Amino acid sequence: MIKTETVSELFIPSSEDTQVGVDHFEKPIWPHQEELYSLKEFLEKDYRILTVPIRESHFMSLEEVVQEMDDNFPISQNKLIEGLRQFKSQGFLPLVLYRKDGNGAEMYLGIQGHQREHPKFTQEELNRLKPEEIIKTRKGHKYESDTPEDIAREIDFNLKGSSVLQKLKERNIQPHYVLLTAAEYDQLERCLTDPKYRRDTLGQIDEADSGKKTLWKLLERAVSIGATDLHIEPWSEKEAYARYRIDSDLHPEKIPRRSVPSIVSSLKVMAKMDLTEKRKALEGGIHFVEGDNITSEELEAHPTLRSYNLRIETLPTVNGEAASVRFLPQNLKNIRTLEDLGFEPEHCQTLREVSSNRQGFIIVTGPTGSGKTTTLYSILDGINKPDIRIVTVENPVEYRLKGLIQTEVNEKAGYDFSTAVPAFLRADPNVILVGEMRDEKTREAAVQLAQTGHLLFATLHTNDAPSAIKRLFDLKATPSDLQESLSTVVAQRLARKLCIECKASYNGREQLNKLFGEDMISREILLYKPAGKKDGLECKTCLGAGYKGRVVVPSVWVIGEESRELFDQPYSYPRVLDRAVKDGMEPLVVSGIKRVLAGVTSLEDLDGRVVNKGAIRTYKNKIINLINEYSN
Repeated sequence: MIKTETVSELFIPSSEDTQVGVDHFEKPIWPHQEELYSLKEFLEKDYRILTVPIRESHFMSLEEVVQEMDDNFPISQNKLIEGLRQFKSQGFLPLVLYRKDGNGAEMYLGIQGHQREHPKFTQEELNRLKPEEIIKTRKGHKYESDTPEDIAREIDFNLKGSSVLQKLKERNIQPHYVLLTAAEYDQLERCLTDPKYRRDTLGQIDEADSGKKTLWKLLERAVSIGATDLHIEPWSEKEAYARYRIDSDLHPEKIPRRSVPSIVSSLKVMAKMDLTEKRKALEGGIHFVEGDNITSEELEAHPTLRSYNLRIETLPTVNGEAASVRFLPQNLKNIRTLEDLGFEPEHCQTLREVSSNRQGFIIVTGPTGSGKTTTLYSILDGINKPDIRIVTVENPVEYRLKGLIQTEVNEKAGYDFSTAVPAFLRADPNVILVGEMRDEKTREAAVQLAQTGHLLFATLHTNDAPSAIKRLFDLKATPSDLQESLSTVVAQRLARKLCIECKASYNGREQLNKLFGEDMISREILLYKPAGKKDGLECKTCLGAGYKGRVVVPSVWVIGEESRELFDQPYSYPRVLDRAVKDGMEPLVVSGIKRVLAGVTSLEDLDGRVVNKGAIRTYKNKIINLINEYSN
């Protein structure tokens, strides 16, 4: 984020700079928001004034404007009231000033593009009130007319005749115009003049806030920035942070240390956890419905949280209790397809073919947080039909999908994976999802289901697809178990997607040769890397991270007949890997390189984050062939 210098030389317009009085703009009205785009079109077509509504600007939202106002404020507070009045008198609202290194500055000005509704007067009031009293009652109403054409004409008149804009240009300050609705104009004006209101709008944490109020702010902010997890952590006796996990990275925000105990206590109360127990780890959950712990007023103030269930974990630390919150979408209207997740067409076709069988055993493997459950639900959504009964056992149920019989592990009640899977035999399922296969008893029951005319999906935690065989043997699977039931293993990772708005291209030849350990490439190779900035300013799409969203990097192994013969032999990773590649399996690193060459992710993200360092060198010959294919 670019911080502005102290702008002592930025002029504050005086009354002599104004060509018209404030009352000139205080006229009626019309409130129709859809006319904003008509006004934008008139301004650009007929008057060549480039304006955009907030959501089409680099700010993207009202909250982002307020944040930038707070970080890059154009006028010092002691001069604000006088300066704001003079800007307003010429039809503008000063919003944000970005000062570029040695290249002047850019200033964003808000222009109200809507009228407000005309205050209603009775005939008696019209007879009694003086004209100036009527104008005073209409304070804040702008423009002489109620048509986009006439308002555009008046905006053009004020811009061309503005001494304020002339002085901006004299100081090498380039103005940009943002069209505001009446409500946006009012809120931003109040944010300019009322620092406390601005802090509340941003949800800034204040030590004076109660623990519950602070907690609501943290939860709301996590949802607004797309975080999957929120961690509330006391780091020392004096420091504490809230950390948001976005696209696998943690983003810290300092919070008042003294507030942490009350924040954690409020979280435990809302989750109906034992408030007195602080010596051991606890777990609970929050479902956002009105009740004893959540009021209707709180729900109305934070409506976006209604769409989530929260999984809560607390931990006793040497500095006091810490808490973690996982955000789980309560209801998904549309499950993402395999294509949306990033699977290539041939992978999509393969997975749909094997999942259309009426029996078999399909495993999705990868570390925690690699998107295994999301992939499984995408597959299940594709086969979810009225004539197919799908039963799941999960910990917890992360997505609620209509038509599925979903159950959740409850260890206190004695319902876990090992007890749920045998029970499914009596529930007449066609398809079964086991959220995690972690012990011998669960594995044994699952294999039995797969061998008795059921299609079984399960997850494992292994590094790649061939390693899943070793893990199943560790869980006491026999060679015949795997030969008869196991059909497909999908290993996957999640790579961060480069932000499409700010990613930068470069010649990757030198970097690739370094990873190969020798000069194998002599020509230019077009790759992309994260930038985080656009036109010299922090990119608003990715918040300066350079990445936005994640994409699956898969390795799909459909087990062939010759591979099944290996299960009778002592396990050998190199031998199983070689056989899997011959079956058509693409190693994770090769799959990842495809996404690098396509400009979807970066080499930096792949090497060391998605796959182990050194993997690129191991598969350098395959990668060279892939580079040649892409070049051709």
